[in-house]
Amino acid sequence: MASHRQKNLPSVQKDTRKITPAGRETLRRKAITMYKRSCSVAMISAKLGIRKATIYRWIKLYKTHGFKMYKEGKRGRPLLNYYVPERQQR
Repeated sequence: MASHRQKNLPSVQKDTRKITPAGRETLRRKAITMYKRSCSVAMISAKLGIRKATIYRWIKLYKTHGFKMYKEGKRGRPLLNYYVPERQQR
C-alpha cells in the first residue's frame, strides 16, 4: 500500500499549547507567509505539523486584525476586579 504522505514532513502534530509564546508567534508568521505565497492550508499544516483548523483560525485572525494577530494575548480565566468587604465580627 503506497503512502500518500510526503517525505521529510512531521508525522505528529505539534501541541501548540506547549510551545513558548515566542515560538507560537514564529509559527504564526511562518504560516501566514506561506499562505500569502499561495501555499494550500493542507501543505502548511503538513510542513509545520499543526492542525488545519488552527491554520484556518490564524488566517481568519490575520484577515480581520492584520499584523496585530501575531502577538499573543493573555491566556486563562480573567481576574475579577471587585471589592470584597471584610467579614463582620460577631
